[in-house]
Amino acid sequence: MYNVAWNGSILIHADNLPAVDGHLGIDIMARKAPNPDVNDVIGEWSFFGQWLGWDKRSAEVQEGIVRFNADRTVSMTYVNSQGYSDVFSSTWALDDANAVVHAAGTSGPALLCDGGMMVGFNITVAHYPGYIIFVKRTSAAVAAEKIAGTYLVRSLESSVFGDVHTVYTGTCIIRPDGTLSVDAYHSSGEYDVFDTSYTIGPGNRFAIRGGDGVHEGTISRDLGFIPDSTVPAEPTRDDWIGSVFLIKTTSSLVEKVLVYGFRSSVTSGHFYAADEAEKPQLIDNHSDIWRYEGIACHAMPNGNDPNGRPVHRLWSGTPNSHFYTIRESEKDKLIQKCPGVWSYEKTTFYACPPGQQPPDTQAVDRFGPDKLRSHFYTMDEAEKQTLLDKHPGLWSYDGVVCIPIASVPLGSGGRVCCPRLG
Repeated sequence: MYNVAWNGSILIHADNLPAVDGHLGIDIMARKAPNPDVNDVIGEWSFFGQWLGWDKRSAEVQEGIVRFNADRTVSMTYVNSQGYSDVFSSTWALDDANAVVHAAGTSGPALLCDGGMMVGFNITVAHYPGYIIFVKRTSAAVAAEKIAGTYLVRSLESSVFGDVHTVYTGTCIIRPDGTLSVDAYHSSGEYDVFDTSYTIGPGNRFAIRGGDGVHEGTISRDLGFIPDSTVPAEPTRDDWIGSVFLIKTTSSLVEKVLVYGFRSSVTSGHFYAADEAEKPQLIDNHSDIWRYEGIACHAMPNGNDPNGRPVHRLWSGTPNSHFYTIRESEKDKLIQKCPGVWSYEKTTFYACPPGQQPPDTQAVDRFGPDKLRSHFYTMDEAEKQTLLDKHPGLWSYDGVVCIPIASVPLGSGGRVCCPRLG
């Protein structure tokens, strides 16, 4: 099964489950540069490369700087994950008809791509198979507002000592205030959710501060692609190496907020909130009751959008469950006619009522109540149909609750989804 990340210039597929033979991998595709000439090549480039062994699951990562000069000479400075560094010099030539750059003495050509990038591959038996991503460096400053948004995360990682590979997929939210959030899964079963900071500069260089140090990358010319790699200073068996790719989506941080999901270990009910203050309160103070499940979907931050309506959250201590609705009449009826059963909590987030949603969105369907007087919410069409076909006596279909404007939920690899609200 593959997860696709595409920003118009580069596309990366990533396995989220091993194939039948146990293999994991990624596929990299890039749009060919239109009408290339030597000026597209001349300059300084950051590069990030990864190679895998033919006969065992070994791996190597390189990162460095390559300079293509106007006199057709090229120089490269790099360091790899084995602790080795070197300087390499050669000559280069451009096949402009095919947008291919050749450098003498290297393992293969590089494809000149749209957006100020090059991609090189090696599939010969004389060298380890692998790839190199090049991003052209610039001295012009890049404003944080220009890169802020939602990025898909894709990576193929391996141990320095040849342990089993893992594929890393998820989403990264980059904010204009210098902070970012990551919500992603490893195919090995690990789950990463963290917040950290980043810096930009000089020029289009990009650095993320993580628990294991600073990860440095370079922002592409179209501001839609940020690759970086992990090269440990003193490799240990616990170090995972690989190039991590951030591919910007059409989602806009300004237009969307994150909806966080929790599940109760006591009632098995679900709790959803877009309030940044509620999330740490539940994690820090009520972890014995509520388990954080990650990002559910994206929603509108306010009611400024003409199609946006508040999604209301009510609480009942009788069935110990929350109730969500976008219908004002339904909210008012519960408050006025059942004041001892349902109490109004707040507007959880803003979403679209049926018939007023943007393209490529998916409805939240509601069922209920069951024998425990709780409601069931889903965005999974197969799950909805199963309840309708196989459990008509247990669950009654209430209809569409709301339609979040989720286009790329975190940790889902690009699938529009919202785990159960309720």
